[in-house]
Parts: sequence; C-alpha cells; structure tokens
Amino acid sequence: MPYVYGGLSGEREDNALKFGKFIKTEGLSGLVDLNNVTSLEYAINPNFSQVKADASSIVDNNTFAIDFPERRTYFNEGNDVISSNLGTVYTRSINQLLLSAKLISQGEHDRIYWLAAYD
Repeated sequence: MPYVYGGLSGEREDNALKFGKFIKTEGLSGLVDLNNVTSLEYAINPNFSQVKADASSIVDNNTFAIDFPERRTYFNEGNDVISSNLGTVYTRSINQLLLSAKLISQGEHDRIYWLAAYD
C-alpha cells in the first residue's frame, strides 16, 4: 500500500503569514501470504503518525526508562510470540523506521517471529 504525504506550516509575523518549506514524504508497505500459516510483511519509510500519542508521564529520579505499550499495528501483529515477563523485546525503541521486514509463521508444532528493521 503506497502513501504520499505533504505538509506546509506557517506562523503569523507582523499580521502576515510566513510559511516554511513544503515537507513531503512517501512510502510503501505490504503483506504477502507465503502459505496458509506463513506471512511476510514489509514497510519502506512507513508513516506511523496516525498512532495516538501516549499520555504524558512525569517521572522524577527514576533509574529505569518508561515502558509504553506498543500501539502500532505493524509491530503488534504476532507480538504474542515474542512477549515475556522480562520485556526483552521493546519495539517502541524503533521510532524512525526506514525499512523493515517481518516474517510470521504459526504452524501446528512451531511458531516463528522474525523481525529486521533499519532505524
């Protein structure tokens, strides 16, 4: 699924609008079913701006990073395969994704989750 986004912002100075540079971006994402239990999903320069913002949190003297739940559909699909009480995989650290591929296979006797991303 391709997308194209463009935007222009401006501010009022001396009763006149002054506009900045036009910003544009494009990307591509897709899903391919390899067979009835395996799928391959890919994203090139995805647009995650439609994800709702997290509630603001103020933490003072905390030695650990704040752990926000994942809300992006691309990372949530198949996430139950890699979930653990230890929190060893934190996909929210991938925040400016340029290229990614994800393979999910959920067979009768085995489950595979493979994610590669260039951030």
